[in-house]
Amino acid sequence: MSKSWPWIDPPRNDRDRAFGEWRVSLAGREVSHGTLRDQDLADAFASVLREKPEGHDTCNWRLLRSLEERDFEKEDNGTILEEAFDELESLAPPGYYFGAHEGDGSCFGFWPIEGEQE
Repeated sequence: MSKSWPWIDPPRNDRDRAFGEWRVSLAGREVSHGTLRDQDLADAFASVLREKPEGHDTCNWRLLRSLEERDFEKEDNGTILEEAFDELESLAPPGYYFGAHEGDGSCFGFWPIEGEQE
């Protein structure tokens, strides 16, 4: 059985249900650890975006393509990684944030917001 919390809106259809269940599954998930190399972060961030349920209108395919096709050795990557970071933050389940772990700046994932419900 999947996790659920009372403050998540009930799904309107199967596609919303699949997205909601996927989103809840992100809670506490580590996405990248032990590296701040742009290519490694891009690969890790893209892997999460690739998992989004098919057909959901919030998928940012342009961003995903940019992460997968970019030459990280030759291009300025700050903007695309920032955009990916913002996209992942928007997907964080209620009571969670996407970012670096409080105790390890090279560990990115979906972490509980201190003081929020668990």
